[in-house]
Amino acid sequence: MILSSNQSRVNSRMKLNVMIVMIFVVIIIGIIATLSLYGIISTSHNSNQGAASSLVQKQKRTISYNELVQYALRKINEDRSKFNIPAIKLSDDNNNSNNNKTVAQSQAEDMLRTRQISHYTSDGMKPYMEYTIFGSKGYVAQNVGYDGFNNSQANIMNKCKNGVYICAAIDPIKSIDQLEYNMIYYDSIFNWSHRNNILDKHHTHVNIGIAYDKDSFVLVQNFENKYIEFDKPIIKLNNQAYNVDNNNEDSNGNVEISGKVLGNNNNSIIDSIHIYYDEKPTFLVYTQHKNDNLYDMGKLIADIVKQLPHPHVNQHYKQSSTNYTLIQATRWWISSSSSLKGGEDRAGGESRQQQQQKSIDIQFNISSLLKSGGVYTIVVYLKHNNNYDTFPVTSYSIFSSANTGIKR
Repeated sequence: MILSSNQSRVNSRMKLNVMIVMIFVVIIIGIIATLSLYGIISTSHNSNQGAASSLVQKQKRTISYNELVQYALRKINEDRSKFNIPAIKLSDDNNNSNNNKTVAQSQAEDMLRTRQISHYTSDGMKPYMEYTIFGSKGYVAQNVGYDGFNNSQANIMNKCKNGVYICAAIDPIKSIDQLEYNMIYYDSIFNWSHRNNILDKHHTHVNIGIAYDKDSFVLVQNFENKYIEFDKPIIKLNNQAYNVDNNNEDSNGNVEISGKVLGNNNNSIIDSIHIYYDEKPTFLVYTQHKNDNLYDMGKLIADIVKQLPHPHVNQHYKQSSTNYTLIQATRWWISSSSSLKGGEDRAGGESRQQQQQKSIDIQFNISSLLKSGGVYTIVVYLKHNNNYDTFPVTSYSIFSSANTGIKR
């Protein structure tokens, strides 16, 4: 049969298409064989599969802890800027950590280990207790956030590990974004406490803890009020452990708040000093309170007041409640000291600017309070002279036991 010219062209085109398809199939088979050879694609569960996953992961850049902390700080300050609130600095504890754990990092790792979001550590500590143990003397207010699987979802986590479920790994950047956003805009269930903490104008620093694995992510924000530069230890124990002695109450237990008020706070005064009590932190305390959405400073047990101007005259403080004790300070001294700083004016000559710094020295004795084991926390409140804006500047905890004495 002689084919017509049209039929011949169709047959030629069909042959050409078949050849193109065959070449394409050969190329695909070659690519798959090559990838399988290098362990990037594997259809069987063999010993090379782990190495293959490791190879792929190495191609992705790992974000360092310090980068995550700086990113979390930036998100906080972006939110504060939206509400015209000054930016805060990263806490000195973060800056000087040298790979050692900060107080926030310690709690973040504790929560990741237990997979339980909580303001309490697993040994029963509240944030300000841990803050004191790590050597800080300012005031701390904590936010905690959790993303991913928790300890009640162990069954789901196991199915993810065994390949029953396909579960996406934690992306720390996305977790920081989501938690920060929720604390600002979806915090009504917590009465906006997280939002108010982030936007508190009195905060000066933040200590950030971040811990995560492929299943869970933990964020700890310890906001700090650092307004006093202490020049002496708060507890004066004559280099000896404090032992409670009910027969000699004035022998020890001396407290001294001494230093300079930092920043532009020369119009500020020490408004009040309160002592709060908590029971001894234990694992039992943790189990009882680990699910609490909020924490408090404990029970108010004492108020430190100034010395009466004429103690020998018939003068006394009127106490509004019998639920706490009034303790008169043995010294309540607040003064202003000036320091001169040199500088240059526009003409190149030297000019001197006088900068005022308020100094404080307040002393009192708390031995009458330390009659049972527990935690006694000293909270100093600062107030601006021209208004009623009062805020805390210390949350210093004293750990006392009638048998073993004080631990700071």
